[in-house]
Amino acid sequence: MITRSLGRHRRGRWAAYVVTTVLAVIVTAVPSAGPALADDPPGSIRAWGQNSSGQLGDGTTVNRSTPTLLPSPDGKTFGGGSAGAAHSLGLDDQGRVWAWGNNGTGTLGDGTTTNRTSRVLVSGLERINMVAAGAAHSLALDFDGVVWAWGSNGNGQLGDGTTQLKTRPIRVQGLPGPATQISAGDFHSLAVLSDGSLWAWGLNNHGQLGDGTTTNRLQPVRVPLPLRAFRVDGGSAHTVAELGDLGPWTWGDNRQGQLGDGTTTERHTAVRVPVQGVVIDVSAGIRHTLALVQGRPNTAFAWGDNTFGQLGDGTTTPRSTPVRVGLVNPSDVEAGGFHNLAIEALSLTAVRAWGLNDTGQLGDGTTINRTLPVTTNLTARVCRLAAGARHSFCTAFL
Repeated sequence: MITRSLGRHRRGRWAAYVVTTVLAVIVTAVPSAGPALADDPPGSIRAWGQNSSGQLGDGTTVNRSTPTLLPSPDGKTFGGGSAGAAHSLGLDDQGRVWAWGNNGTGTLGDGTTTNRTSRVLVSGLERINMVAAGAAHSLALDFDGVVWAWGSNGNGQLGDGTTQLKTRPIRVQGLPGPATQISAGDFHSLAVLSDGSLWAWGLNNHGQLGDGTTTNRLQPVRVPLPLRAFRVDGGSAHTVAELGDLGPWTWGDNRQGQLGDGTTTERHTAVRVPVQGVVIDVSAGIRHTLALVQGRPNTAFAWGDNTFGQLGDGTTTPRSTPVRVGLVNPSDVEAGGFHNLAIEALSLTAVRAWGLNDTGQLGDGTTINRTLPVTTNLTARVCRLAAGARHSFCTAFL
């Protein structure tokens, strides 16, 4: 998954193994908006959904079905973050990284393996511009273009040439130039460099690294692409990249049609997704994918698994080619495990959510799945979104 930066975004992700397949009631009605929380100060965070490991950061392990305001450590303000399987990362206004939630493999980067229900500072990082949360590992990108990694490393997802977990950040080895964007899939990692080349490392059992093989890589390898990459996002075992005017390209696991090429055939190199228009954002869930197309208004498309309504087309029918999501003029889309978040720019900006809602990850005050986007009980202000496996959060910046 991608991450959030102090500027534009992107996040990281989660793992399929932590997501149960509990089927809740599927509805297609869109409820009225919940109460606006417009008094949140800029740089504050609200979180909701699963909290069994403290990944909401509110000091408890209680699930929340409505957005909960987090206490700020020492009055710090935040510019964005990333949500993983059961942990979260936040980026403060001084370029430092904070972490909370599950820490069994050193995922929080504080030198321990102790879970945290409140935010702790990641050791030794400064001048960070972007963070990305995977299933049980984390990435950070500093202003010099250096990529840092910590946490689980059984498949080489830290990129240091080993398979040993790290409880503190280490530098990713073998990137030939500065990076401009990073993403963490479940057990693989990705970086776009300043020259537009895309590099990948970690687990490759379904070809999610896109190098034409299914060989795990302990250090970055270059992904062959027809044009320079602008953005990349890693899902559970597939990857999506935005290649400018050529739109989204995908590779990896395709058993649910998450590559969007009209088949369920696994791909070890990139294939083009038939989305028309200028694609300005892409996001990969566990087994589904989203793309945002620029226009007047903007439109969002989705494809892949739809068991819980995560494609947002009012059905639970899987799609191997893109279908339009029921949004009006979205300005941002974020794929979680089996749910999604979006910013909808109408007369009042709204946060929308749809898909699996068994732990309240849609933030609408219920645990009812939604096959069409609903308005969260959040704020009318604009915020930066992060969607994890079964939790969500929003950083206010207006």
